[in-house]
Amino acid sequence: MLRSAAILASAALLAACAGAPNLPPGTRACVGFPADVCARRVAELEREGATHGGVVAYRIACSSASCTAEQGQGTEAVVFADRTGRELGFGYAVPVGPPPEATFGPLPVTPVCLGVPAGWCAEHARAGVEMIADWSAIATVTVRCTRSCSATAGDGETRVLLLDGTEQTQGWSYNGEVPPVAP
Repeated sequence: MLRSAAILASAALLAACAGAPNLPPGTRACVGFPADVCARRVAELEREGATHGGVVAYRIACSSASCTAEQGQGTEAVVFADRTGRELGFGYAVPVGPPPEATFGPLPVTPVCLGVPAGWCAEHARAGVEMIADWSAIATVTVRCTRSCSATAGDGETRVLLLDGTEQTQGWSYNGEVPPVAP
């Protein structure tokens, strides 16, 4: 098992260590983070754990001088019921303020937004058409929530229908920050 498990990164989970960490069953520790950051990290672990029979133990700890709702760095260790697990370092930075207002800019069509707040709809519509070379071939852009969507979190898909009948669908999610534009 690797002894040095933390590789600090900014805004992304970058590395996982081989094997399950040595945590006593029932360990549920989140140290040095505000309650809302802990709640988000634990919810992510629970979602991931659902594919491994559940979470047996976890330890999440702030590793920077200060971890706030807006930014921080930490380490995370988790053990799942199927005896797998991981240890990793993570970092995050959340823009302060509300999501962007709806501005559809140079898009060739006005997106249809189904259950998605306007600012997020604009962001995901832009990302959905970015890789299409000929924007004049776009018939419709639909941004749809597939699971509960609010101003701070949601899951959905962007569907771009072209005039020739072909379509491209891209899944997305956001949690408290503007998601990066798809490459």
